[in-house]
Amino acid sequence: MLVQSWTRLDDDALATKDAYIKAIGQPIGFDYSRLEFNVGNKRAFGDGHILGGWEF
Repeated sequence: MLVQSWTRLDDDALATKDAYIKAIGQPIGFDYSRLEFNVGNKRAFGDGHILGGWEF
């Protein structure tokens, strides 16, 4: 069960990052590690800076 929970979180994080990349028009190959989304705290970060205007 725990493995499924972590897999689900990873899938959600990847989908959120992918949606953001598409929304801002970045090309394929954008480094996803530059992004961090904390849905629980309703915050999004890019290169350590808060990404304003993004809601969850």
